Amino acid sequence: MGVRIGFGAAIVCAAIVLAVATGPVVPAHAADSALSYNEITKVITKGSPAPGSYSNGSFDADWAAATQKKAGGLFGMIKNAMSMMSNGIPSSLYYLNNMERNDDVKDATGTITIPAKREIIHLDYGQKTYWIATPNPAQETMETPPPQPQPQPQQSMAPPQPGTAKVAVTVTTTSLGSMNLGGVDTNGYQMTFKVVSTEATGSCKNGTFGTAMTEFVSSYPQPELRNPNPTMKPPPKMENPLLQPGLATVGSPGCKPKVSATVKNGPTAPSGRLVIWEMLTFNLAGGATGQQAGGISTVIERGDVKQLGSGDSGLFDIPAGFKQVAPQ
Repeated sequence: MGVRIGFGAAIVCAAIVLAVATGPVVPAHAADSALSYNEITKVITKGSPAPGSYSNGSFDADWAAATQKKAGGLFGMIKNAMSMMSNGIPSSLYYLNNMERNDDVKDATGTITIPAKREIIHLDYGQKTYWIATPNPAQETMETPPPQPQPQPQQSMAPPQPGTAKVAVTVTTTSLGSMNLGGVDTNGYQMTFKVVSTEATGSCKNGTFGTAMTEFVSSYPQPELRNPNPTMKPPPKMENPLLQPGLATVGSPGCKPKVSATVKNGPTAPSGRLVIWEMLTFNLAGGATGQQAGGISTVIERGDVKQLGSGDSGLFDIPAGFKQVAPQ
């Protein structure tokens, strides 16, 4: 049975979901793991696949579908867009000695990121050209002042209408057992997060919001660069709506819900490990009958995992015969 807890703990539960949704915590030396793998990213708007399943029966078949050659012409553009929607976006990734190479297979482009040299090399395999982004350290320290907002005429706004609702938050973590995916032994885990608002009055609204993260985790360390974007400042932090679970379905300002949470603790995915198959699903339902209002899933499949060694350092060199062009 779940344990009933208060509003503050509900915020903690939402923070747990946020941590899962943003990916596993990576150990400090995970960047030194020498791996390569292929990856397919899909956005699914109708239904959700079974955990660990492949659209065409295997990763190899899904990869073949995702990497089919682009068609030309106007109708080709439409076909390519439809293929991307159904088959996903393929990419090949390589990590070695705190270097990363990321190839967009469909567009025949790629980037090689070398933080030690403060370089990002942009490759165009079709044109056999490259250009290098090398920042000026002095420019990196300069802050660009934000644009000043233009004064706007004051408008009278109606005060928020008060309201109440009962908001129940449920967080569940479970094990999905072991599965061999793409030739890699994995263990599966799932976390679900659900918010249900009932007995709404005033500005509050009845409704349901749910999200689930499903992961099949390998024993390989998750590779990630240290200082991965030498030419870019980190993006500003944005408030995540999951940190305010009551606002997911409750409604407009002025609504003051009574929030309770139920936590059902089970096995959780280990951090710092390469995820071979993952799915993040969002579902919305509205109205007193719980009629489905919308849902979307993001699925990432990984396969062809290989360990790299010192003899693979050439993967991070500019290919022979490529001509340097002006930065774009």
